[in-house]
Amino acid sequence: MRNAIHSIYKKTAEAVLPPLSKSQFEEKRVLTPQEFVQAGDYLVRACPTWSWESGDPSKARSYFPPEKQYLVTRHVPCLSRASDIEKYDPKSEFALGGDDEGWVATHQDPGSAGGSAAAAAAAARQEDDIPDLDAEEPAAAAAAAGSASQQADAD
Repeated sequence: MRNAIHSIYKKTAEAVLPPLSKSQFEEKRVLTPQEFVQAGDYLVRACPTWSWESGDPSKARSYFPPEKQYLVTRHVPCLSRASDIEKYDPKSEFALGGDDEGWVATHQDPGSAGGSAAAAAAAARQEDDIPDLDAEEPAAAAAAAGSASQQADAD
């Protein structure tokens, strides 16, 4: 429902409002059609995976050249394929450092059969090496109070 209302709003706004003719990139971060084509041309030259497409003629915008209606990227190297993402199981996520800390790993659980016990032990040692800021605050406050009283005595 929300998408349908937005689509109607967008079509109405595009029909009523003309495309930008004066650059407003610095103020509003929006591009004119000419700036978009220039940026797209640069992207196509700099990155060979990007190319211009003409698309469906019934959906073509008059303010873009017919052969430059939209940009598409193809043959982008990726470590995980779409089929791997489709197989993703949200139950495979596990909390790191307890549920209340907010860190979630989305890869192999170090405690599972596929995980290395040595890697889990190394991670636990590394966490122990991190100083606890809350434990140091009283000592730092006491040191600051001591130096302040010494300075007051000197005055």
